[in-house]
Amino acid sequence: MSKKKILIFILSFVFTIIVSFSVGYMVALVDTATPYTHKRPSIVPKTALWIGGLDGGNYIEIEKLIDDPINVYQAKIYYDYEICELRYSGKLELNSLEKIFNYKNPDIFSSFDGVKLNLQDGRYLSIVK
Repeated sequence: MSKKKILIFILSFVFTIIVSFSVGYMVALVDTATPYTHKRPSIVPKTALWIGGLDGGNYIEIEKLIDDPINVYQAKIYYDYEICELRYSGKLELNSLEKIFNYKNPDIFSSFDGVKLNLQDGRYLSIVK
C-alpha cells in the first residue's frame, strides 16, 4: 500500500469513530430529554398542577375565591414528587394586574422558591402574611 492509501484509510477510520461517538452522544441526549412521568402521590389533589422538570418541582393547587381581593388567590403548594409534603397553604398575592392571569394554565408558572411563585412573564405571587 502506498502512503497516500494508508493516510486515507487512517483518516476515514478516525472520521468513522468520531461520527459514531457523536451520534451516540446525541442519542443519549435525546433519551435524557424525554419527558418523565411520575405517579401523582395520594396526598396531592387531582386538580393540582405539576410545575417542574426532571430534577424536581412542586405541585400547585390554586383557586380564586369570590371574597378575596382581585389579586389574591388561595394556594396549596406540595414539594416535589418523591418527598411530597405540603410546603405552603394560604393566600398568594399577584404583584401585577397588567396582564391576564390564567391560574389554571400550568405553562404560565416558572418555579416556587419558598416565598414567591414565579411566573414565566416575570410576575410573581408572594405569600400573604
